[in-house]
Amino acid sequence: MLPIIITIIITVAADWATKIFATIYFPIAENTNLAFGISIGQLGPTLLSGTILAILIYLVQKNHRQYKHSERIYWGMIIGGGIANFAERLFFNHVTDFIDFGWFPSFNLADIAITIGAVLLILKNLKSNSTKF
Repeated sequence: MLPIIITIIITVAADWATKIFATIYFPIAENTNLAFGISIGQLGPTLLSGTILAILIYLVQKNHRQYKHSERIYWGMIIGGGIANFAERLFFNHVTDFIDFGWFPSFNLADIAITIGAVLLILKNLKSNSTKF
């Protein structure tokens, strides 16, 4: 469980540090919606992300012993990114996005951690399943 907790702490700290830096040096967007700007009402994003986060934390905590070290890191990235965004949404009613390419919805470091963790977890599972045949 320790690799998961350490990764969560690093992810949350890095996300918050980059958001502080970004608010000083870059134009930012205060995103009150879900990923890709999906809107489900004022309280919807906070309730939905909090519920999903609670379920993920429960499932990972319950099953963490069966995960390989790399999978624990990936889960830590996903949960850490989720905690960072959820806490900001809970306290400020928005998520600060500052990475913007113009042709894609803006995002932040927590979003990157969630995406990379999820992609690596999927690839790891696809690779594991393909060696069983």
